[in-house]
Amino acid sequence: MLWKPVPPVYPRLIQQVPEGLTLKEATEMRQKGRTLPPICKLGKNGVYFQLVNNVREAFEECELVRVNCQGLNKSDYRKIGAKLR
Repeated sequence: MLWKPVPPVYPRLIQQVPEGLTLKEATEMRQKGRTLPPICKLGKNGVYFQLVNNVREAFEECELVRVNCQGLNKSDYRKIGAKLR
């Protein structure tokens, strides 16, 4: 009988809850976000030079902001998310 090492435990890549929120708070915010109208719609070949300013103005009014990104690739979501941080 050979000894078999225990497989390592890796952290989750996708977090269910952002840091600083409880699971209940995150669920409530997601539900509220689904009912919000988007502040803008992003297309595939669009220019988004006003996007950061629009998002900042929207955050001054409300704690949640929704942006419609249906026409974009997943890699573009990440790029836009990095710019908005």
